[in-house]
Amino acid sequence: MFCKKNKILIAINNLNFGGAEKLVLDQINFLFDNGYDVSLLTTIGDKQSNFFDKLRIPESKIYKIKRGKYRLLSSVLFIRKIILNEKFNLIVSHLFHTNTLTRLAIIFLIKRPIFFAYEHNDYSADKKRRHLLVDKVLLLFTDRVIVVSESVRNYLLKNKINEKKIILIENGVYFPDVKVDIKSKKSELGIPDDAIVIVSVGNVTKQKGHDILLMAAEKILQQSGNIYFIVCGSCDGVYAKNLIKKSDSMGGHFKFLGSRVDVLEIVKMSDMYVMPSRWEGLSIALLEALYLRKNIIVSEIESMQRVIINGNNGLFFQPENSDDLADKILYLISNEEKIKSMGNCAYLTSRKYSIENNIRGILDNYNLVLKDKNN
Repeated sequence: MFCKKNKILIAINNLNFGGAEKLVLDQINFLFDNGYDVSLLTTIGDKQSNFFDKLRIPESKIYKIKRGKYRLLSSVLFIRKIILNEKFNLIVSHLFHTNTLTRLAIIFLIKRPIFFAYEHNDYSADKKRRHLLVDKVLLLFTDRVIVVSESVRNYLLKNKINEKKIILIENGVYFPDVKVDIKSKKSELGIPDDAIVIVSVGNVTKQKGHDILLMAAEKILQQSGNIYFIVCGSCDGVYAKNLIKKSDSMGGHFKFLGSRVDVLEIVKMSDMYVMPSRWEGLSIALLEALYLRKNIIVSEIESMQRVIINGNNGLFFQPENSDDLADKILYLISNEEKIKSMGNCAYLTSRKYSIENNIRGILDNYNLVLKDKNN
């Protein structure tokens, strides 16, 4: 049985703003708040904006690799030394780079900790063949692969990952107590008091589909000039820069804010949450928007069909279809009663996605793996 004296290491690339990173933050804080011995390992340097100031564990429980992303051997040896010194019972690792390093670090250990590797996304569109090969080889040293949705499970099965090692543990959030002065926040962002605000959260990449939202916004603004669109998320790369350039012609009605510490305040201030993703695992930002009773529109992709009931706690639009997205946004704007009922249903949906349920799933599966090893 996993008990509180057992030691847990949670590992991830960094704690820059992002969904997987927010999950790790919540996992660590929940475990620490409930008396567990938990440590954090990060394997790539952090940007200036990150979640580190929200961690509640002491600095002595935080390990950072500062040697650079591509120094493989020194990084693996550093991790191996930490594991040997601390004698962790369970390692939970997130994202490909860190999954690779941490599994390499335990290969030659005589007594290996139980190892869970997280898969957060359906990578059908962008995971390279060499990455899949690495994952398959290192699966030999992985007790379980945690998937966050059925779509991620299906992706792994399609790529011939051993089904017996795959477990579904849905993401959870530490439900936040968010307070915001809506008038002040709008003023800070250059938005009129009476404007309708539509927000989308996610790093600005092709996966997140902000180009679809931008095209929908152009159509909507031809009919109404008192609507503002906000995107919160990192704006690195050519894709993001091209969208920012296109938005310059929209008179400040489409704002790319970059990474923000006040994302939840902005979401709470907003009237509507839109997620135009082309593929997803299970979005942490979506779960938080549900909790904040937002009116939600998402692309009708597999992972969203498990969370959103069309017309109940949100609306679907046809993937890649900016006209359909524009129509759904305008429909919600003109239907106040629908807005109220959907917000309440969204909140009720969010309650099943608690960080407590997420951690319980991890620890229960630790006990099952331990039982199998002892038999």
